[in-house]
Amino acid sequence: MGPAARDFTPRAAFGRGILVPAAVVGLVWLGAMAAFWPVRHFQFIRFDDDINIYLNPHLGRLDGPAVRWMLTDTQYMRRYIPAGWAGFMILYGLFGLDPAGYHWACLLLHGANVLLVIAICHEVIKRVGPRQTGESWPVVSAALAGAWWAWHPLRIETVAWASAYMYVQALFFLLGSFYLYITRQEGTLPGRLRLWASAGFYLLSVATYPVALAYPAALLCWEAADQQRRFPGWSAGWWRGFRPAMLKVLGSFGLVSILFGSATLYAAYHAGPIWGQPPSLATVTVPVRLEHLAYAEGYYLWKPWWPFPPRLVANSIGSQVWPEGNFWLSVLALAGAVWACLGAKTSRRSGFWAVGAAYLFLLLPVSGLFNSPFFLGDRISYLASLPWTIAVAVMLAACVQPWRRKTAVLVFAAILCGLFILSRHRLGGWKDSRVFFSTALRELSRPDGEKEHLYYMRANQLEFEAQFGEARAACDQGLKEFPTSQKLGKQKSAIDQTARVAAREDGLLGLAVPVPGLVKAHERIAIQEMQHLEWGNAADHLRAALQVTPVYYPVRFELAQALVMQGKTDEALACYLQATASSHGYLTETERAGFLFMLAQVSAMNGEERLARIATEKGQALRAKSSR
Repeated sequence: MGPAARDFTPRAAFGRGILVPAAVVGLVWLGAMAAFWPVRHFQFIRFDDDINIYLNPHLGRLDGPAVRWMLTDTQYMRRYIPAGWAGFMILYGLFGLDPAGYHWACLLLHGANVLLVIAICHEVIKRVGPRQTGESWPVVSAALAGAWWAWHPLRIETVAWASAYMYVQALFFLLGSFYLYITRQEGTLPGRLRLWASAGFYLLSVATYPVALAYPAALLCWEAADQQRRFPGWSAGWWRGFRPAMLKVLGSFGLVSILFGSATLYAAYHAGPIWGQPPSLATVTVPVRLEHLAYAEGYYLWKPWWPFPPRLVANSIGSQVWPEGNFWLSVLALAGAVWACLGAKTSRRSGFWAVGAAYLFLLLPVSGLFNSPFFLGDRISYLASLPWTIAVAVMLAACVQPWRRKTAVLVFAAILCGLFILSRHRLGGWKDSRVFFSTALRELSRPDGEKEHLYYMRANQLEFEAQFGEARAACDQGLKEFPTSQKLGKQKSAIDQTARVAAREDGLLGLAVPVPGLVKAHERIAIQEMQHLEWGNAADHLRAALQVTPVYYPVRFELAQALVMQGKTDEALACYLQATASSHGYLTETERAGFLFMLAQVSAMNGEERLARIATEKGQALRAKSSR
């Protein structure tokens, strides 16, 4: 074998640093999948999943009316999110109302985000990292930092919660935008195409969920630092290089940010009554909003390094910020980060300050500066942790000596093992609604409006499942902690009223078990879909209702009708026979005859003459019987 052939042997590739980085990146990706692997069996949670997905009357397969709604709606949600609704509609077309499909989508898209994060970290290291690094260590450094971001328990909410798919999708497009932006070549046609593709990805990101409205400011920080490395000392050459880059960013990304920021602001003031109006300056003053801002900016600096105490739902932060237990820790972390990025000479000279400045800008729209009360939720850290991740990658790449690299790998391996174990341990809290509310209430030690609302939501969820005794107990438990709560008092009275109505309806229908409100909600949406001739969407909701209460024969009979109109005659006939058998005579001859005539008509159109003849004869017999 000659020298040229030996260059392509595995040993030679290993020597050039190809296999080690690839293996490390692969292990990081597999670890991210393994950390959140159980989510594929999780259910929907009555914590916005009902509003966004399974009881959303507008959600269906992508067609003309659905596209018009998602492009024009500013009332159903407090934000303008057409691409977010499009993502849910695509998943609905693929999986219907099966929660497994939505959780699979979250998991796999999180895996794609992991690879993008590693790629971005590697590109940043090539620009600001030490020049004397070898071939493999920059990639290993980026992969270790990516694992820290991907395996972290702060990612649980975005991966395990079906509604958080919008956050995962929004970040996917944002990461794609940033990668295209930093890898383009100025002055070339491919470079210009990458720039416009980057702007298009950013548009899709804010159209999915406007969590990165300040992204153009982060790009300006990147451009300023890049020009600083070329022209040290903020010279005239720096401005000549920065000015055209600034105009490009503001003319493309800035315009997108302004458009979707304005649309989001409009939606916030025109959303439905359940959302309420944003607080005015008279309600939440400017000094209080600045305290909120400082709290949020500092919180996401220290929280990734100490994710305790773990909470599924964060306490709401009201007007009194400084008494919060972690407020001063957050202020201290913010002050330290500002000094490290903007005050240290090394950071200013190397351009590393841009990472800290980008972090400060990115959090502005999602901090308490514009909304109150606000929540320091884990979902925000999906974006907020990215500058930290890049900083960690650069610091790891700066370990030039072999002993420092080995020490860094060992320390990080220990940290990653701990994060992996903690994530797997905490993941079960998002399994279903019952586990979620029990865990969330147990973790919220402070009695505030958020905990009161959780009691209310738990009681409402149990009432929706027709567990009226448990729902009353949840209200009583909440009233012990909040004795003056009008919300819980009214909810308890509503539960008693619903129980009486359900008992009366069960007697009229001959049912031995109460019909949950969830079933009736699915039935209402199905009837609405059938009125608009959306038979497939109606069938999805009717199947979801039967999964909750299989003995509820009116829904099974309606499903048979929806299946007939879809041309699925065999499945419709089987469903009709099951409904007739389980009704024990409560389905009238007129109702049954109407279905059989419908079945006969569709069967004749499909060329099923024998089925059409039999259905017609049976229908005529039932009509004659009912007219006696």
